[in-house]
Amino acid sequence: MKILQITKYPPIQGGVSSQCFWLSRMLCMLGHDVTVITNSQEVESEYKIDMSSQDIEFALNDSFDGRLSIVSTAIDPYHRYIPRGNPIISKLTTSALLQIEINRPDIIFSRYFEPYSIAGAMVSMYTGIGHVVAHAGSDVGRLLKSPALKTSYEMVLNQAKAVMTNRNELGIPDEKQIMGHSGWLPTEFFHPRTNTRSGTFRFGIYGKTGKNKGSFELIEAISRLAKEGIDCEVYAVWGGPTLPALVEASQRLGIGDRLRILNYMPHWKIPEFIVSCDAMLFLENSFPIEQHTPQIPIEALSCGRPILLTNEIYNKELFCDFRHLNCFSLIAEPFCVESLVTGMRKMMDLGAKYRGHTMEWIDVRAREEASFWRVATQFERALKLCQS
Repeated sequence: MKILQITKYPPIQGGVSSQCFWLSRMLCMLGHDVTVITNSQEVESEYKIDMSSQDIEFALNDSFDGRLSIVSTAIDPYHRYIPRGNPIISKLTTSALLQIEINRPDIIFSRYFEPYSIAGAMVSMYTGIGHVVAHAGSDVGRLLKSPALKTSYEMVLNQAKAVMTNRNELGIPDEKQIMGHSGWLPTEFFHPRTNTRSGTFRFGIYGKTGKNKGSFELIEAISRLAKEGIDCEVYAVWGGPTLPALVEASQRLGIGDRLRILNYMPHWKIPEFIVSCDAMLFLENSFPIEQHTPQIPIEALSCGRPILLTNEIYNKELFCDFRHLNCFSLIAEPFCVESLVTGMRKMMDLGAKYRGHTMEWIDVRAREEASFWRVATQFERALKLCQS
């Protein structure tokens, strides 16, 4: 089938961008033609992936016999109005309509209410092409709860021919509800690998920094471990508005030799970063969006690296398939600097054992095959609903 995908995409950083990137490629591998409409070239610097010319070529390559096409809106100083704003929805809508004139798709697929699903709904109403909506955790946990936005998003959900969701509380009729995304991690990139490095124990962490990400507790923990003479370091692929404050705090604590901060890197380079570390950290705690389902812990385990994580993440449904594996460690409640220091010490003591279990028990091939089956089934049903 022909799919018009209106979503986030690299060089936008983050989980939704990553999932939309891999999804577009999986759909091509399944034999579909995909045109991605995005605003990725307009992403702000604090959320932008650092991409080389080779990375750009990879992201936009034509390795699917012309099945994949990426079209992004562009920054234009004339695209402004008063009160100040950037007409992203209008730009996405126009870009989509122009592509439809060239190659009319069978379905329109969007993920993330704002601005992508709003634009998708408009294009669907203009053209009569069925619209399939998928949402993220923040859509349901934050944006949909806002009285200033709720009615528009309910319109999008009602207008859609199909909704990919695992949330019963949305009230989507059974006949147009499709189970949510598979979270495909291609084994070409995400597979267990040994690492011959030795010496200082290296923790890895990546993603946005922030109050609920454990970032500030982490630099305090690094400082305490350094004062105790414990030989460890942290490599952090970090970004976001709070990063300057973290850099300042790390300089004040004098942990420059223990903390190396790297720029956001492309989704396909994350596996190499993971395997360069002895263990990974995921410290999300008291996150304001209950529905948030980050995939970072699964990415770490899929690359054969144990992970130190909070009980909040361990208790999420996303992690249930891994709870029986002895390849992670939990940080004691309540989450604080002291419990994090204790958890990091434990991971250093047991890291080799956990890593051995991870390398032995993670069946990435079976997960990939299951993901392919789910996505193929999802989009076959979506097409039938759009044609009905």
